[in-house]
Amino acid sequence: MTQINAFGREVEVLVGDLRFYMDGQSGLDIEFDVPFDDDVIPNEATVTIYNVSSDTYNQISAGQKLIINAGYRGDRGSIFVGEVSEMMPFHEKPDSRIMIKGIDSHVYVEAQLEKTYGPGTTGSTIINDLIRQLGLPIGKIELPDDVTYPRGYSVYGRIVDSLKQVATDCAALAFMARGQVYVCSRFFGEETDFTLSEDTGLIGSPRLTMVDIAKTNLDYVAKQPKTKRKRSTTARVTYGKKDEEQEEQFTVQSLLNHRFGTAKILQVLSVNYNFVYRICRGRHICNDSEFTTEMELM
Repeated sequence: MTQINAFGREVEVLVGDLRFYMDGQSGLDIEFDVPFDDDVIPNEATVTIYNVSSDTYNQISAGQKLIINAGYRGDRGSIFVGEVSEMMPFHEKPDSRIMIKGIDSHVYVEAQLEKTYGPGTTGSTIINDLIRQLGLPIGKIELPDDVTYPRGYSVYGRIVDSLKQVATDCAALAFMARGQVYVCSRFFGEETDFTLSEDTGLIGSPRLTMVDIAKTNLDYVAKQPKTKRKRSTTARVTYGKKDEEQEEQFTVQSLLNHRFGTAKILQVLSVNYNFVYRICRGRHICNDSEFTTEMELM
């Protein structure tokens, strides 16, 4: 079980050839809000850097590489890899600051394509070709159902829209994570080999809600247990009638941890719960009062 040192916080922001670093002693203040989820449409990260000169601001431009590394002394990792989409300077006494917004890539979001795939083309063929057209690295492609289009398939418009549709036809999700494209089952996840508990950064108690899901190939039971008990879950559990299935979703908050992100498998151990679920979405937050990761797991 990895211990988290809550002290010695470190933040590193790389913008083009510039490096901004905060460790509590550097004299530089950095704030950020970095959301993540399992959707192919990129999320927008926001970084605010204080006490930046005009000369430094003038060296930053849209399209430059933007990397945010965060963590603790001896345990820092990337929580965002993308490019600058927008910059805004603020000259307010006593501090001057710049706000930098970034997304995974402007290019792939707006990339267009007109192409027809012949009869008998498989979903995997189309997906691989669309990702190649986008010029993005592949994290993993693993389709639950590699469908065949007997009449062919036509792409017209934004590539990401067609990628999402073909992935859906193949019972998969298409999403961006850490600068790579994943097209996998919604149950796909990468192990973190980390147990989140009070000793390793868990804040408060996980909050359980039941989420309606339209379609699933999971087994279901007749009703939700009426008695409250400590839940030990290592696999998905759904409740309700077959046409009204619900799935467990936990909302969890922890000290900021760069290991946590989309499609990561995490064990959470608290007074009331012990479960291993997949991280669906969340955000990394750094400001005057917070240095945390918030996430939803299913």
